[in-house]
Amino acid sequence: RDYNLVDSALATNGGNLTYLNQSAISGTFTSQDIEGRPRVYYKTIDMGAYENQTAKDSTITSVGGRSVSMTVTTARDVVNPSDGVTSLREALTMATRLVERGYTDIRIYSSDYHIHVDPALGPLTISVPVTINGYGMTVDSDNSSSGFIVDADGKVTLNNVVVTNGVGVVGAGIKLNRGELVLNNCLIYDCEAVAQGGAVYASPGTTLELRNTTVAKNVAVNGCGVYGADGSTIKLYNSILARNRSSVAGQNETDLRAEGDVSIFYSLI
Repeated sequence: RDYNLVDSALATNGGNLTYLNQSAISGTFTSQDIEGRPRVYYKTIDMGAYENQTAKDSTITSVGGRSVSMTVTTARDVVNPSDGVTSLREALTMATRLVERGYTDIRIYSSDYHIHVDPALGPLTISVPVTINGYGMTVDSDNSSSGFIVDADGKVTLNNVVVTNGVGVVGAGIKLNRGELVLNNCLIYDCEAVAQGGAVYASPGTTLELRNTTVAKNVAVNGCGVYGADGSTIKLYNSILARNRSSVAGQNETDLRAEGDVSIFYSLI
């Protein structure tokens, strides 16, 4: 059997140099794997006996118990495990695989990158509970697709993220298909939906929570800013929904339309 690690394996660049102790084995810090190859090929050691000799991405930055942290290191929307950088899309894919293996606290950290969504790859899909700390990161769809699709069995939190120039039938900025979405210190603007939810569309059975978030200058037929379908729950705290408009001439603008439950606390609409 071949136990070598492929580039996309969770264990590739998934270890921690703190736990590399070759001196206990050989008396010297030789740093080689079981086949005598360099133990650290890129920046981070792999897990297991075999060190991958091609992958340059180091997605996982820390692991503790059931918690994993990852860091986005590029503004490019790419999927390439050997390019030496980690994109947001790659981190989201890794998050899915980690949850499948029992990890329950996944955190993704970024910088203030301006990410242009690749139209060939489509919206960024979040399919597991995760917290994204954007620090001013912008997800720009360039009028090619929606920004995010959230389809998770649990809570997804976006902190300090900007979403703009999204388009779609519903939920041009973010389409919440399943689970709970918390937007904290976020801005969604200049997105346009053909039907409902210029900025965000919350499907039946979902919960959408906006905290200190601004939704402005988005377009749809109705629910021009935020649209909550029948059976959804929407909660607004310290948020602003303003200057969103209808694409239908003469129709009243609706920054928020909630067919389900809605709670509003210290917010402007």
